[in-house]
Amino acid sequence: MTRVKPTSSPEKSYPIEEQNQLLESTSQSSFEKDESKPSFFSSIKFLLMLMISLLVLISVIVLSVIWISTFSSSIAEQSTKVREEDFSKIVSFIERTLQDVLLVVESVKAQLYNDFNYLDPISLERHTYKTFKVVKNYLRQVVLAVYIGYPDGSNYGMVNLGDSAQYFNTTLGLDQYFWECRDIASNEYCNRTVEPNVVIPPFTSNYVAQFASTNPGNPVVTLSYADPTMPQFVFLTTVSSFTNVGTIKPGDNFSFHFAFDMSVATVSNFLIEITKSVRGSTAFVIEKKTDFIIASDDPDAVVATWDNQGVIHRKTALDFGGDISVTGNIIYNRFKTFNEIACNTKQDLTTLIDFISIQRLCTNEGIDWPFNNLIQAFEMVSNMELENLHLYKTRFSEVKSLQTHFKSMIGRIKLYRRFIPPHLLMQLDGNSQKESTQESNNENHESSTAVSNSKREESMYSKSSRSHSDLRQSGKFGKQPTGNMFSLYLEKRKVTFVNTYMQGLNQWLLSINPNECVNILSDIFESVGQIARANNGQIGKFENETLSIHFNATNDQSNHQLKGVQMSSIVLAKLNSIKEGKLSKNSILKSHQALLNDFKFRIVAHCQSNLCGNVGSKQVMNFSVLGSHQYNTEVMIEIANRFDLDIVISEELFEKNNNQFQARYVDTKDMIEDDYYSSPLLASTQQVAYHARKIYELGESNDVTADEWMYELEAKEKKNRWLKYHQACELFFASQYPQAVQVLEEYLTEKKTSDSVAESFLDRIKHLL
Repeated sequence: MTRVKPTSSPEKSYPIEEQNQLLESTSQSSFEKDESKPSFFSSIKFLLMLMISLLVLISVIVLSVIWISTFSSSIAEQSTKVREEDFSKIVSFIERTLQDVLLVVESVKAQLYNDFNYLDPISLERHTYKTFKVVKNYLRQVVLAVYIGYPDGSNYGMVNLGDSAQYFNTTLGLDQYFWECRDIASNEYCNRTVEPNVVIPPFTSNYVAQFASTNPGNPVVTLSYADPTMPQFVFLTTVSSFTNVGTIKPGDNFSFHFAFDMSVATVSNFLIEITKSVRGSTAFVIEKKTDFIIASDDPDAVVATWDNQGVIHRKTALDFGGDISVTGNIIYNRFKTFNEIACNTKQDLTTLIDFISIQRLCTNEGIDWPFNNLIQAFEMVSNMELENLHLYKTRFSEVKSLQTHFKSMIGRIKLYRRFIPPHLLMQLDGNSQKESTQESNNENHESSTAVSNSKREESMYSKSSRSHSDLRQSGKFGKQPTGNMFSLYLEKRKVTFVNTYMQGLNQWLLSINPNECVNILSDIFESVGQIARANNGQIGKFENETLSIHFNATNDQSNHQLKGVQMSSIVLAKLNSIKEGKLSKNSILKSHQALLNDFKFRIVAHCQSNLCGNVGSKQVMNFSVLGSHQYNTEVMIEIANRFDLDIVISEELFEKNNNQFQARYVDTKDMIEDDYYSSPLLASTQQVAYHARKIYELGESNDVTADEWMYELEAKEKKNRWLKYHQACELFFASQYPQAVQVLEEYLTEKKTSDSVAESFLDRIKHLL
C-alpha cells in the first residue's frame, strides 16, 4: 500500500480509501487524455486550411480562364509583334554590319589617296596594321582580315586567326607567309620576327581581284567563297578598287584595291543568339545567286565541307538537314525564283504548323540575300503526329503526373487507331477527297502493265506501294458515299472481293501454339494490308481461314472489277514469295515441314451487290458489308480446292478481264442472288434464290515482258495452251456435246501432264450424251 501525501497542504490528510480512489481517477484521466490526442491531418483546422487552399486554387483557375479569354487577342497581337521584332533584329543586324564594313572600306580608301606608295612593302604593312588595330577594337566579331591587293592576286595585310593577329603576304602561285604580331594592343607596328612563323601552300584563286574588276573604283561585296588552304573559313569580302591612283597595267582596270574579309560565322553567331529567345524557331541566310546557305542558327552545322581530294561541297537549304531543309522545301515550292520577291521587302508564308518570314536584302554593292526566319507555331496531337512527341523533363511531381497521363493517352490513341478501318483513318487524317482523273490514268496504266510471272507482279506491287504515299498526300481516294462515313447508314454498292484462302491453316492451329501462329501469319497480313492500302482497298474480316480485300465498298472506284482481277495475281505472287522465303526459313515451321508443304494460298475473286455502311448505335458503330458474298466465296473455294487451282474468278470478273489474263471456264455453280442478306443455312429453301454462275480459272498474263520477246515461240505456246479447251467450251455451250468430247479428248492427248479441270469437264459432257 502506498501513501499519497499532498504537496500543497502538508498538514491535511485523507483516508486510505479516498486516496486510492483519487489515484485511480487520476491515472484513468491521464490514459484517456493520451488515447484521445487527435492527429493534425484529421483535425478541423487542417480541413479548413485545405478547403481554403482549394477555393483559392479554383479562384485562380477561373480568373486565369477569364483573363486568357479576355486578353487572348491582345496576346496574339503581342506575339506577332514580338516575332516581327525578332525578325527585324536579324535584318537590321545584317544591314548594320554591312554598313559598318562599307564605312571602314571607304574611309581607309580615302586615307590612302594622299601620298600613299602602294608599291612600298613598309607602307603596306604600316597602313594595314593600323587599320586592323582600329577595326579589331570596334568590329572585333566581324573582322577576319584587312589587306591591300593587286590585279595579279598579290595581297598584303593583317588577318585575325583566333587569338593571334598576323601579318601576311600571299602571291598567286607562291606559298603564303604569316608573321605573328606580338602584343598588338601596346605596339603601333607589327612586332614580328624576320622569318615567317607559318608557311602554307598557295591560295588557289584570285577571286577578290576578279570581283573588284567587275565594278572598278566602287565598293562591291563578293559572293561567298572558300579555299582549301584555309578550310575552316567561308569568306565574304567587301572590296573597293583604285582607278585614279598609280599605274594601271594593260588588261587591268584598276591599280590596287583595299579589302575587308569577314567570315560567315559572324552572321551565324548572331542568328544563334537571336533565336534562343524564341523556342522552336530557326533562322538562316541564302545567297540568291548561288542558293548556298551562308549563315544559320545551328551551332553544330557547317555551311561547307571538304573531301579528301580538296573538293568543296557547299550546302543549300534543300540538303542542309533538319528544320532548315523542311523550310527550304516550303520556300522553293512557293517561289520558282527569288526574283519573285521584291528587293528589301518582306513576305510571310504560313503552313499548318509553321510561320515563315522571308526578306530579300539588296544593296548597291551587290548584296542580294533572302533571309528566312522559321518560327514553329505548333505541333499538336490533333494532327495525329504521334511518333515524334518529346516531353521535357521536370522536377515538379504534378507536372510529371500530367506527363505520365499524357503519354498514356498517346499510347491509347495509337492502340485505338489500329482498330479503325483504313478508309476512316484517311477521313480522320483529312486525306479523302474526290477521285481525280489521275487515278483513272494510273489504273489504266496498271491495266496495261499487268504481268504474267511473279517477278513482274511483285514489281507492279512495289510500284503501287511507292506511289501510295503520293496518292494519300494528294487526297485522290474517290467519291464519298451517300451517307456520312461517321454516322449510321447503309447503301447498296457493287463490291469486288479478293479473298485469300489459306489452305492448311487449320492444321497449323492444331499443331502449333496459336500465339506462334499469329507471329508467323503477321508477315502475310502485313503484305495483304500493304497491297490493299496501295490500291484503295479495305481489309475485311478474317474468318474460315480466309482474308478478304474489298474494293468499292466505301467510295466509288472506277474499274474496280478489273482491279480485282489484277490484284488476284499480285496477291498470289507476293504471298508465294513469302512462303518460299520467310516461311520456309522459320524455325518453327522447319520442325513441322509437312505443315508447310500442305499449306497453300488460293485466291477467290468475285463481284456482287451488297449493303455497305455503319451499323450499331451512335456510340458504337461497326462498318459492315451485308450480303451473300460469304456463302458464294465458300462455293468458289470448294471449286479451287477440288481442282487444285491457284486463282478462280466469277463470271462478272471474267467479262471485265479485257483479255489481259488467260482464263478458262471451270464449272457452273448455284450461287445466292445479291439481294439476300442472311445465311442459307438459317432459312428454308424456298426463301433463298439461287442463280447459276460460271466460275473461271485465272491464268498467266497475256502481256509479253521485255525479256520474253526473245522467246516468242514459247510465249505463243503459253497463250495457246488452252486454245482447244476454249473450242470445246464453245461447242459445249452450243449444245454440240459429241464435238466437244472429241476436241477435249484431243486436248488431253496433246497435253503432257494431267488436267483435272479438263478431265472433270469431259466426264460431265459424257454424262449428257
